[in-house]
Amino acid sequence: MSYDLAVWVGDRPPDDDTASRVFESQIERSRSSSEPPRVEIQGFVAALTSVYPEGTMDGIWAFEPLLDGAIGGLLILNMTTSDHLDDVVTYATRLAKQHGLVAFDPQFSELSERQSKRSEPAQPPPDAWQQAQQTPRSRTTVLVQMRVEGPLGSCGIEDESSQEFLQFRPADHWTTTWCGPEAEKSNTGIATWLQVPDAEILEFVVTRGEAPAAPSICVASTTLVVPENSGYRAWAGTRTDIGDDAAVWSALTRFSLTPGQYPLEVWVDADRREHVRRITYVLADPVLTNPED
Repeated sequence: MSYDLAVWVGDRPPDDDTASRVFESQIERSRSSSEPPRVEIQGFVAALTSVYPEGTMDGIWAFEPLLDGAIGGLLILNMTTSDHLDDVVTYATRLAKQHGLVAFDPQFSELSERQSKRSEPAQPPPDAWQQAQQTPRSRTTVLVQMRVEGPLGSCGIEDESSQEFLQFRPADHWTTTWCGPEAEKSNTGIATWLQVPDAEILEFVVTRGEAPAAPSICVASTTLVVPENSGYRAWAGTRTDIGDDAAVWSALTRFSLTPGQYPLEVWVDADRREHVRRITYVLADPVLTNPED
């Protein structure tokens, strides 16, 4: 057995009956369309699979890759009825709302409201992220801002003294990858795999403070751990695999961060996967690690 969740681009319908009509209209339109997934859907899938990855043996997804279930602004998520189903649906519903999308339950012909019906959130973020979200962010400070001409394959930030290299994973564009042994939890470096064609310009920005305004979308979140006595570099280039070869950098700049744990979000501004205008790494205020008793 399986469970479907529909997600689409558009204004949230006022009630379940209206949502059902919109859903039926979207399905009917998709049958005669070959439109590629819209950028909003791509960003949603990138963020969703950073928490619930595709291609795992005990995975939740009954149909992969997820973007194969998307036509234009409509995505149908097909899930197995595993023990994790309720958590995944709750998380996907919450994530859709964060991305300005509509989540709809075709089984019961109703808007998905799983987040409000459960007392506990699905897949809670790391403790550092929860603590940071409770503290108002300070005014935005730009740490790095560079404009780099393509061709480019990635951009990122990392501790220059770290012995851990960024481990790039084969996947779709905008995949966020981490440096260190606990990938998606806390690491000393982070990078984003993308494609910027020859002569196109990418703006890569690292900030402290508020998230960028629309049309940028958040595609990933993690925690950046800045050790003592570390120096950081931001770069963009053709680098797409393990290694530390400076020859592959098209641009590089150095900056400093106070030691601590920084909740970090990755925001993408793009018309399509092959036309990324801007990547923004947003660091919240650091959460300092409590010393051991």
